[in-house]
Amino acid sequence: MDKRAFLRTIGGATLGAWIAPELLTRYAALAPQALARTEPFWDAIRARYKLTPEYVNLENGYFCLQAEEVLDGFVARVREINREASHYMRTRQVEDK
Repeated sequence: MDKRAFLRTIGGATLGAWIAPELLTRYAALAPQALARTEPFWDAIRARYKLTPEYVNLENGYFCLQAEEVLDGFVARVREINREASHYMRTRQVEDK
């Protein structure tokens, strides 16, 4: 599989898991060009991020903000590891990597 096909496949799978199933069903049949111009779709994506009104973040190469669901999952995992502390580090850390 070439890189573009892989990214297209994994991107679709990720998008499917990330977007509410009813939203994905509604937009799945649209051609990419039509989807790119569908504001309700982008509003649903935008709603998953906590954005600042102070500036537009155009840079995704150095550091990219996470959707709230992703950030919440990350923070929950850090809290879990922090709670278990050295026990986690000595018993499950390597396995989880």
